[in-house]
Amino acid sequence: MEKTSELSKIYIGNKRQQCQLKESTYQKIKRGVRQGGVLSPNLFSLYSEFIMRNIEGLRGIHIGGHIINNLRYADDIVLIAENAKDLQHLLDIVREESQKRGLELNSKKTEIMVVSRKETPQTSTSI
Repeated sequence: MEKTSELSKIYIGNKRQQCQLKESTYQKIKRGVRQGGVLSPNLFSLYSEFIMRNIEGLRGIHIGGHIINNLRYADDIVLIAENAKDLQHLLDIVREESQKRGLELNSKKTEIMVVSRKETPQTSTSI
């Protein structure tokens, strides 16, 4: 976790905001990184890797002798489970670990998809 702190120090301090071709006053960065900053994607990848390591080895689906419970691309994450209870467990862990690192899940951008050969069961998964 020490390397994360060292990288975060780069972003501590002031930043300048631009609005309609007028320069604003300096603002302290209290949390997060500069939008469009070169390190932003790398820091996000580092944080998401720390978060997702907490669900390694937990229940998921079996593919080619491996247990798969998540897929990731850029800032998109897909959690995969065989049932609603396991999915809720994965989601709870990811939410808790994200909060520990100052990140939040956006429930407005979250979807749940059920794939089943049987009649679609009712789910009550909460974010």
